[in-house]
Order: sequence, then structure tokens, then C-alpha cells
Amino acid sequence: MPEGFTNLGHALNQAHDYPRAMAMFQAALALRPDSPDTLAGIATAQAGMGNLSAGITAASSLAAA
Repeated sequence: MPEGFTNLGHALNQAHDYPRAMAMFQAALALRPDSPDTLAGIATAQAGMGNLSAGITAASSLAAA
């Protein structure tokens, strides 16, 4: 279930554990590549890790999802 991975990713984002959050979001994307909720989580995790350009790229993908 991609929602389980996405929900865990959001919880890990809130705990500031961005690398583990990214792993959960990547697992969710493998199951549902067009999930706006997962893409938003990736944008948050990337920004939290200081990868602002990657965060912006992930956020931009939301428009296409």
C-alpha cells in the first residue's frame, strides 16, 4: 500500500529524519508514481535536507500530477 509508505514518510519528516523519510517516499512512488501527497513529502524532505533545488523540482512535479 503506497499510502502506508507515504504516511510513514510524513511522520519521519515531522521527526526531521529526512533520509529515512525519502526512503519511504521512494517506496511509495514505486507503487504509485503520480501521488501528489508523496511528491509533496519528497519536496519537504529535500528542503529539510538543504536540497532546495531538488525540493523545488519535486514541488514542481505536483502541477503535473
